Amino acid sequence: MTPETAEVRTGQSPSVLNTIKAAAERMGISRATAAMGKRVAKDGDDSLVDAVRSGDISLANGYIIAKSPREEQRDHVKRALENGKEWLKTHKPSRELAQKIAKTVLHSGELPEALTEAQITAIFLRVADTIVTGTLAGATCLDAHSVHFTESHFTQFSAAHKRFGEALAKRLASINVHDA
Repeated sequence: MTPETAEVRTGQSPSVLNTIKAAAERMGISRATAAMGKRVAKDGDDSLVDAVRSGDISLANGYIIAKSPREEQRDHVKRALENGKEWLKTHKPSRELAQKIAKTVLHSGELPEALTEAQITAIFLRVADTIVTGTLAGATCLDAHSVHFTESHFTQFSAAHKRFGEALAKRLASINVHDA
């Protein structure tokens, strides 16, 4: 549809058509809020859309649920309505929850109680990815700027990786002992 035909068909200029920005302006809300509403309306199960419309589930929580597979949404809505905000806090998609908790864990924080096995796995993978990415970035930095680092810096870097390797080996040995 060209801008001219859009105006003829809808009676509105193309800038007022159904863009996120235009919808947000018409409703007096932010573009982020309009985008969340669009996601819920487009990807949400009927029960989710109804719960958000009625105000039983907030738009922000509806948006989180709408990101999960459609076949899981009805169950998420049911549990959210039964158990309220506490359930929603502990049942964010694993990737989002993993990012948040991994930051805490990487700074010597504790893992929260009552995590599912899938959530723990996602957190572990996120922490491992951060460690590997950091190691590669450190090695690249050492290569690119080696003239600025002293022998002491290289020794410290090597010692940190040795401690990490020893901790992994110790943990692997304890897992193998328990499995035997």
